Amino acid sequence: MTQKIHPFLFSPIHTSTLSLFRLLFGAAMVYQCLYYIRIDYAFQFMAGPEILFSYPYFEFVQPLPVDLLRGIQWLMLLSAVLMTAGLFTRWASGFFFISFSYFTLIDKTLFNNHLYLFMLLALLFAFVDSERCYSLRNRFRAKPVPPYVESWQIYVFRFMVFLVYFYGGVMKLDREWLSGNIAESALIAKGVGDMPLLNAFFTYGGVGYDLLIGFLLLYKPTRAVAVVFVLFFNLTNHFYLFDDIGIFPFTMIACTVVFFDPERTAHFMNRLTGAPAVRKKDRPKPAAATWDWRKKWIATGLGFFLAFQLLFPFRYLLFTDNPEWSGIAERFSWRMKMQTRAVDRFEMTIQDLPNGQPQPVTHEAFLSFNQLKHLTNDPYNIIQLSQYLAEEAKRRGMKNPTVRADVRVRYNRRPPQPMIVTEAPLEQQTIDPFAPQNWLVPLKKQ
Repeated sequence: MTQKIHPFLFSPIHTSTLSLFRLLFGAAMVYQCLYYIRIDYAFQFMAGPEILFSYPYFEFVQPLPVDLLRGIQWLMLLSAVLMTAGLFTRWASGFFFISFSYFTLIDKTLFNNHLYLFMLLALLFAFVDSERCYSLRNRFRAKPVPPYVESWQIYVFRFMVFLVYFYGGVMKLDREWLSGNIAESALIAKGVGDMPLLNAFFTYGGVGYDLLIGFLLLYKPTRAVAVVFVLFFNLTNHFYLFDDIGIFPFTMIACTVVFFDPERTAHFMNRLTGAPAVRKKDRPKPAAATWDWRKKWIATGLGFFLAFQLLFPFRYLLFTDNPEWSGIAERFSWRMKMQTRAVDRFEMTIQDLPNGQPQPVTHEAFLSFNQLKHLTNDPYNIIQLSQYLAEEAKRRGMKNPTVRADVRVRYNRRPPQPMIVTEAPLEQQTIDPFAPQNWLVPLKKQ
């Protein structure tokens, strides 16, 4: 078994597609960082809000002083530029991964699946030799290194892109998506009303695309057709369906290059740039099939990474049958565009027990626009807000404050239904997937 794994992981392969993807991904991250700087992300989403909705077990992740955060923004931009140029790529990718993760994980309402993918891709670039082509580092080396890397360095990116698509399709094999209500909401938002055929196309076509596109990209005879599908799907998402996915569609288009034949890509790029043609005799001989300590560490690390990526998205099976409604295990699971919620009523009250009168809370005053927009997407956000309000009330003189909420939402185009048990003392609830959700009203069946 190990003798079959060795050539699969460690055979030499031309680095053209890996290096080209590094250049394209780096350029996309430059755009992302410039956008963060333009909107003053450091203040608007990190230092400015009165409350941050922390991830469970990551409450220690807190914002630094705003001027320091702005400095990190500029350093993150510099690291993206270095990735694009192919200079100190591993160090730049590592810094980008840490800083971008910090900016993303500071508040749950900032989460988006494409930001999670950007984090993972940056992490992978910190471990591969992506600057052996199309890079300043390679151009100015005293002695250029051969443009070949061990095959695992490209295969791990193929795995990651394949997984995002395929798991995105698997997660859509769910009654909520297959009902057509989610796609219909997106079409109505674009001014397209009663069009059942178009709704069915986006509902079932989206599932089929996600499940099959990875296989079509891997299989050489269907790769060209797959690229056409990738262009149509991602450009439609960007220009027609969704207005909150930013640079993600163009990054996914760029991801297709990791499926291209590396030597044919090298021939094309060399003709384009006037570089010498790739010759078969320059290809290094396959490494001896011996497992030294370095290869064992690489294989072990890849095994852990692949196992985590394969299993972690299904952790919801331990807790709930509806991650979106319950807010449990919804994130970091490639559950993309799996819910819509229109708020019909959101009223909060605070009362000083035992004899105080309930007082209305203007919760909007404590939240940023982004937090308010995503507040009801995760019921645990309401618990965290209630706990913050109770602590704030204690600081202002209340002895025993309790917070309650009356929340009604239209979930995936259902009729309005209560979301929170109105008599539940929300400040006493535990933010833990293992704790019972007695405060959450069960979702009514359609």
